[in-house]
Amino acid sequence: MKIKLLILTIMTISWSYSQKNFKKSDIYGKYKLELNLTDVVKSENDDLNLLEKIIVTSITNSIDRVSSEYVNITFDFKNNNSLLVSVKVEDEKEENEYIRWKTNNNKIYFDDSGNDHINVKMNNGEGYWVLENKNLVKYNDDGTKVNGISLIRI
Repeated sequence: MKIKLLILTIMTISWSYSQKNFKKSDIYGKYKLELNLTDVVKSENDDLNLLEKIIVTSITNSIDRVSSEYVNITFDFKNNNSLLVSVKVEDEKEENEYIRWKTNNNKIYFDDSGNDHINVKMNNGEGYWVLENKNLVKYNDDGTKVNGISLIRI
């Protein structure tokens, strides 16, 4: 009897941890875009020679520093499937645009087709986002994780 109870307990625990389902309300709120171009470039350019890698790394490191200090991009998920995208560049007025978002099979898709002022390139085969540890992580359509791009809950 103890063995059956132990097996049942282990199965229940492993099943609960394997569930990635979420409610739409788990997504609601603000996220900050975290963009690390160095990671993006490293994952995309494995065939560069040493000199090219040094040049690309130094340029992307500089861009990463400047962008994190001077540019702030936030995504505010609303309960009516609207998404407020705010871009604030230091010393300039914040710009806000609304787009749509939806979920399908625990994947989050952005739809910017109704807004000509913004293009997040995520509505036609451009990938999706997954809720992982309260943050949103970007994936390509083929299921591979995109390095260097995520939305961090704030």
